Amino acid sequence: YEFLLESKNKKIINFIDSASLGVSNVKTYSGKEEFQAYHIALLNRLPKNSTITIIGGLGNTWYAPMGDAYKEYDALRIKKNITWDMLMYEYGEEDKRLVQEYPSINNLSILSTSMQNMADININSDGTVLLQIFDPVPTVIEIKNQALADSYMRYYNDLMKHSKKFLG
Repeated sequence: YEFLLESKNKKIINFIDSASLGVSNVKTYSGKEEFQAYHIALLNRLPKNSTITIIGGLGNTWYAPMGDAYKEYDALRIKKNITWDMLMYEYGEEDKRLVQEYPSINNLSILSTSMQNMADININSDGTVLLQIFDPVPTVIEIKNQALADSYMRYYNDLMKHSKKFLG
């Protein structure tokens, strides 16, 4: 198998790329700066009135690596009317503020903490799925695959049946 990965043969390289979804369908962003830049770029890419569906929101764990870039993110999300449909394990003061000030774009629900881990899943309305890992370095793995996005939406809908609406 190693010899295939080291191959200079374009046909083999193309096969490996397509067999593993290819570099154009999976991208990784790691570290605070790339994490921030990715999320701002995502909002710029999504059309107005889009939805970001989140499974496993971690409250301050997500806000912390956003740092000062969160202010720009928040303003852009509000301006473009991009909704968060979020199932979360934990919440903080910012989540309370969002639900109270902008209830129409913040549909937040609470999951049992027995399921909590240091990762979450986002399903975006453009057919991309994000796997976000926060320990030890904030990392986004973006996968562009509509079938995967649809599968995770079914998972979200199943989990939603076992959640409780968060009212702040």
